[in-house]
Amino acid sequence: MKKIFSTLIVIAVSAVCCASEMAPLGKSAPELSVKKWVNMSPVSLAQYKGKKAVVLFFWSIDNASIMAFRPLSDLTGKVGDKDVAWIGIANGDEKKISEFKLTSTLPFPVAVDSGSTVKKYMPSKFKHPGCAIISKDGLLVWRGAVRSMPAVLKRLLAGKLDIKEIARREEFNIKLGSAVRGKKYKEAIALIEQEQKIKFSADLVALHLQLLLESKNTDGALSMLDKAVESHPELIGPHLLRQMVLRSYFKDEKRASAAAADSIERLKKYPKVLADMLQNEMKLSQDQRSPRFIYDMSEALNVSRRTLNKREQAVMLLLYAQAMNICSFNCKAEKAAEEAEKLFTDQRDMQTAAMLKNYYKKLNQLKKQLSGKK
Repeated sequence: MKKIFSTLIVIAVSAVCCASEMAPLGKSAPELSVKKWVNMSPVSLAQYKGKKAVVLFFWSIDNASIMAFRPLSDLTGKVGDKDVAWIGIANGDEKKISEFKLTSTLPFPVAVDSGSTVKKYMPSKFKHPGCAIISKDGLLVWRGAVRSMPAVLKRLLAGKLDIKEIARREEFNIKLGSAVRGKKYKEAIALIEQEQKIKFSADLVALHLQLLLESKNTDGALSMLDKAVESHPELIGPHLLRQMVLRSYFKDEKRASAAAADSIERLKKYPKVLADMLQNEMKLSQDQRSPRFIYDMSEALNVSRRTLNKREQAVMLLLYAQAMNICSFNCKAEKAAEEAEKLFTDQRDMQTAAMLKNYYKKLNQLKKQLSGKK
């Protein structure tokens, strides 16, 4: 629990940034301040006026940045440069960046930062690589991880990006990070509770839980999890957290069993989420997982899977078979694999199901032989 808490604290604190330097979202994007343009003629944001978006790629000579080169280059080729302008801002030694051979693989202008551009666009705790997006109105509308950028850019180009909401959320993250860094847990808890009323986030449930436990408010922690499960039963996070807290933190198997039964009942309408929860339980070590919980979840899944298409049902049947095998019901596992084989239409899927069916059949035969010897 302490390890998880420390990780969440780091995540929250990473949201803190120097407000005096970083430009706020939804406001005019600062002009670029660079030392040198490496691979093309100098450009400025002003010359891209009229473009639907300008994407800034902040990077340095490190593995994480280099691994982003190829997918970013592919994206620029797919999106093109008619509506979107792309600019690379490298941070580090000017000579090393100028001589770095892979710079030529980036199909857009690349400059060596003076040191001030990244501070104006990205948080002070920022680690390369990252991206920022500027709208056609010249407003800074988003900043974040490279992997998240394509989806945000797509929404912006489609006119579906809620810039005010993104700016509001970032302001919340900054306040929350500041409160957590200063160990003002009551203030942080109040901020989270207010935010959850505005826009519920499963990610915040975990941090909310850890702050409540750190504040010794155990009743509040369990009450919060119960409410999260009740209001958003389709999200797996609150279900898993409730189980983890009851079993690992409180070590209360009775309450954990009751909570498990409640989760199973709520998840009957969401077979895929129920399947994810079952898989999560089965991945636990033998001394940590609950065979009773696995059995009950798998039986519920075997009923609720019938709302899915045939292939999805077959996949769920194989998961059910795996669960039955863990619970030592090899005969049920064999029958489930056999039924999955019949539902599959792809030859490879059918072969996999047949192989598992035979495996469970042999286990069942071996079990009978050993029982007979006794």
